[in-house]
Amino acid sequence: MAENRGINEQLAARMSRETEVPVRALSYDNMRGIQRLREAYCHMMEKSALSVGGKPSDGLLNPDNLSVSAGSGALVELVTWCTASAGDAVIIPSPYYPAFDNDCVVRAGCRIFEARTDAALFRLTSASLDDAAARAEAAGSTPRLLLLTNPSNPLGTVYSEAEMIEAVKW
Repeated sequence: MAENRGINEQLAARMSRETEVPVRALSYDNMRGIQRLREAYCHMMEKSALSVGGKPSDGLLNPDNLSVSAGSGALVELVTWCTASAGDAVIIPSPYYPAFDNDCVVRAGCRIFEARTDAALFRLTSASLDDAAARAEAAGSTPRLLLLTNPSNPLGTVYSEAEMIEAVKW
């Protein structure tokens, strides 16, 4: 393994002068995220849902069903690589965060097709998704993924519940 365990305790002690760093944080760990963090997140989400009148999740918020990564870019890249093949299309409502090009193209080899949103309000429609899929197919790419960020990145536009349902149904 590419770990430098010989100095981990010294390094953790030195780093902990600023903030507490556990020795285990300096080595490989569970690739799905630290178990304690996943448990805490599920507990927080359950508590949050109940505080606004939600119902208990009945086990849906299970740490074994959750993965935590070092950022959304890492997760987008990993999901794209695991679910699509080189040449497949990733449809992204535009304008979109330009780093998604890197996340979807470099390792997975996918091609990005923009779902052009309404120019006045940047709203997403099934018609814009259909158009992007048609352009992808005409270019020889199979539409495989819809990458939808809510709120929109970079605009911060929050899609309505109806728009989200329409995208999921699409």
